[in-house]
Amino acid sequence: MKIKNNSEFSLKPLKIIFCLSFLASVILRCLQMAKYIDPNTGFLTGGEFFYILMCIIIFGACAAFSVMSFLSRDGAKIDLQTVKSPVAGAATLVLAISLLYDSLDSLFSSFVNLSGVLNLRNIKELMSTGSLPLAIQSIFAFFSCIFFFIMAADFFKGRAAASRFRILALAPVGWTAFRLIHRFIRQISFVEVSDLFLELIMLGFMVIFFLAFAQVNSGIYSEGFTWRIAGIGSSAALIASTLSVSRLIFTFVNNGVYINPEHPFCFADFAFSIFALVLITELIKNIPDSETIETDTENEVV
Repeated sequence: MKIKNNSEFSLKPLKIIFCLSFLASVILRCLQMAKYIDPNTGFLTGGEFFYILMCIIIFGACAAFSVMSFLSRDGAKIDLQTVKSPVAGAATLVLAISLLYDSLDSLFSSFVNLSGVLNLRNIKELMSTGSLPLAIQSIFAFFSCIFFFIMAADFFKGRAAASRFRILALAPVGWTAFRLIHRFIRQISFVEVSDLFLELIMLGFMVIFFLAFAQVNSGIYSEGFTWRIAGIGSSAALIASTLSVSRLIFTFVNNGVYINPEHPFCFADFAFSIFALVLITELIKNIPDSETIETDTENEVV
């Protein structure tokens, strides 16, 4: 803790690290999708060097994000309730819309199996097929949508109304958790299918980010966790943007033949990456300088 308290690390270089690692990882990911991934099964067919290099870049950047945010004094000064930014409001609004779409899409995907009578046998089958996690994911996505609509209004108006909705703030955690459960149900190698492996890591980061987001927004046990907004949020955004942008590019190449049907472009992940990146950028802008704080303190004493 002494190292953390005395650290002079700035969070401003996070944007540079993010941009460089994002460009490198997207290029490598596009190369893999074009030449070294079977689009029907998702398994790697070669190019292990490029895959390992991409993982080193991504996880190296994630480690840098987390360490710098944890050690930096600025990480402890992050305050969601003081942000007034139309840009952050617009990014949050896009995320809310994407969650509404995800809620409807998940509900429709699970509707057929959920329409029967629910007895113990049906519930087991619904769980094994992923229909039940999808249905619960749909519910959490809907409430997450409501929460982020409130957050968007807060960012536009510079208020903190969302801080009163402490239970609702946990909805994004539930949404991400059930997305994670749905992927673990698949009977397939998590390591050999790179899309699935990276999605599991991404969702793990997102769970931690949304939990810290709820804590900081509501002010409940938030001390010592604010650094996760920048550190873990940047990590989740990097993986989400790498997967989303590469899939978006190949959606328009040969009618999407290079994309695994099990792992298509996800609007919600893309919207989350934009939201997290914009939010972190705005939060870093609003962090007061140490000199300003010291001056204000001296004025109060006088």
